[in-house]
Amino acid sequence: GEERGTGRMRCVFVLAVLAVLAVPLVAADWEVLQVIQLSRHGDRGPIRLFPLFFNQSSLWPLGLEQLTAQGMNQTSRVGMSTRARYMTDLNFLSPQWDYQHFFARASPIDRCLMSCQSIIYGLYPLGTGPANGDPQRFQPVPIYTVPLSEAIMLRPWTLCPRWQQVLDTVVYQTPEFKQKEAENADLFEEISRAIGAPVKLSEIYVVYDAFATSIAHNYPLPVSPDKVQKFMEVSQWAIYQTYASEPVLPLLTSNFFAEVTKLLTEENSNGNFHMFAAHDTTVLPMGGALGVIDKDVVPPYASALTIEEIMDTTTRAVYVQVFYNGYDKGPVPLPWCQGRTQCPLHEFLDFLQKYTMPDWNSVCDYQQPPKEDSNSLTTLNIILISVSSVLAAASIILLIITIVLARRKSGYKGINSGMEYPQTV
Repeated sequence: GEERGTGRMRCVFVLAVLAVLAVPLVAADWEVLQVIQLSRHGDRGPIRLFPLFFNQSSLWPLGLEQLTAQGMNQTSRVGMSTRARYMTDLNFLSPQWDYQHFFARASPIDRCLMSCQSIIYGLYPLGTGPANGDPQRFQPVPIYTVPLSEAIMLRPWTLCPRWQQVLDTVVYQTPEFKQKEAENADLFEEISRAIGAPVKLSEIYVVYDAFATSIAHNYPLPVSPDKVQKFMEVSQWAIYQTYASEPVLPLLTSNFFAEVTKLLTEENSNGNFHMFAAHDTTVLPMGGALGVIDKDVVPPYASALTIEEIMDTTTRAVYVQVFYNGYDKGPVPLPWCQGRTQCPLHEFLDFLQKYTMPDWNSVCDYQQPPKEDSNSLTTLNIILISVSSVLAAASIILLIITIVLARRKSGYKGINSGMEYPQTV
């Protein structure tokens, strides 16, 4: 009896200690200071068709690579869940759009711009616009973008020749990559015959995309289900190596992480929501570096990675927490921050620096397009001005000739000729 009582007392003591230790985590009053959300576009048409597979463009009435109705619905739901958290639950965003606290930027690709619009529509649905505006109170929201030649933050792989060099000389030369290619040679050959196009592990994305699109829309596939599953698994592994392996990460994360660092360190950023709409190959390296995405899994359509800057109102300490594809599951444990879900801001910023290259332009050999000087005339401008001047002079001469001929025809010879004006009738 005495031992049983002692055991009970120990159990109560342990529970009491655990309860005390848990209080700061459970009862802490967190205040959201800032939100940065990076999302992938919704469902879209395939990148390309193949001679023997997926070769009917009529299946995609909105066009290849364009956002589908399903994709519009997926992304609007992202907006709805965002509204539920930051308006309804946390009262962080105003129910009406405020230009001082909400910013949206999209990759300069139709499906990303349209996805961004759809997310915003879910965030600010009909009825939230100005009372004296559209009858349905529609709220337009500006979406910023840049030309393709300047999209180094949301599409860096297209503007970084060094990335392809690293792939060819490092990533694709690893024993593991070569082994994967050898192990699946027969599978690739069978799929190649079925679709009428070559299949290579280093160029797998386009074929993977066609399979993924077929699966999403329940269209028939060219090989058996077990081989489809195997192909999708090895494809996602290869895509992860291409966009999220350590050798390429700094090349693909630098500019976005530099932007995140800037936003988290600017004094006037508090209270702001920054939305970025991009691609799976944008979300993948960011989530891979942060350790919040399952390895060898491509972010599905309408995936969203959300970075929250929060403050413990009791201690005034500032932390960062990261959500991926939903808020109900809570923030994702960060493996590089001792597995914590709330990482001290300074540790988070220190980590980002590991994947940020200050000299990205030179390392990537990025050919930045020349910015036109508004005070200088380009060759085209000079040519246009010259042509316009010649045309203007020709028009004036033609007008003078027309007037002279008209006067001669009417009999008018001028005041000094001594002739009278012709009589009118």
